[in-house]
Amino acid sequence: GLRIEVRTPRNTFTPMQIERLGRSPSIQRKVDHDLISFWIRTIKDSDAAQLDELLTSGRSADAAARSGAQPTTARGRDSVVEEDFAA
Repeated sequence: GLRIEVRTPRNTFTPMQIERLGRSPSIQRKVDHDLISFWIRTIKDSDAAQLDELLTSGRSADAAARSGAQPTTARGRDSVVEEDFAA
């Protein structure tokens, strides 16, 4: 499967708003943003409307970061996709 992480503006999403993104959706609250993460095996594992809302929000966070905000992840990325073929 794929592990997806998307940085979003703080308090943009609640657990109910991400529950259909895929397996094990979670919100990690950071100082200046939230990190939404979940696992998917196929695109059918994710609710299209929730995924679209999340990615739209992630693009907004990316634009804010490029406008001069400090990157908040180790590599300065806003979204991370991690592959795990054992999942």
